[in-house]
Amino acid sequence: VKWSNDVLLGDGLKVAGTLIENCRVNDQNWWLVGIGVNVDSYPLQLPTGQGDFCPKPRSAMCLRAYANKLDSLQALDLGVDLSSGLQQWTNRVQMEEASPIVTRWKTWANMGTYTIRETGEDVVAVDLRPDGQLIVIGQDGKERLLVADYFY
Repeated sequence: VKWSNDVLLGDGLKVAGTLIENCRVNDQNWWLVGIGVNVDSYPLQLPTGQGDFCPKPRSAMCLRAYANKLDSLQALDLGVDLSSGLQQWTNRVQMEEASPIVTRWKTWANMGTYTIRETGEDVVAVDLRPDGQLIVIGQDGKERLLVADYFY
């Protein structure tokens, strides 16, 4: 799991990710959460360049190609299972404190060195706060918090 939104296979290939956007309308906050899973296909060549895409893109893979024995894998079935699991997880989080979830996430996380897209600065991810903010140490040796996916 690459903070904050990628699910990577053991060899670093991206197989899924999330995107969260928010806006405020008439004094109400609205959140749109999207989940993408490469079930049957994946991009063979990822874009390069400026903006949202980085000069060093991550390679991708799909579930069917990665685990070729999953012949019966269907996107609809996966979507139903995923949405059901997400609903159960959301209900549990509302009743409990988030720290056990953060602790579990950290067992999967790759807390290594990352490069910030906009500045090219290398930072070292050192921890995750209970509210989801990533704690990093910059090249200046100072600790700071990040709240979105700034890395490539």
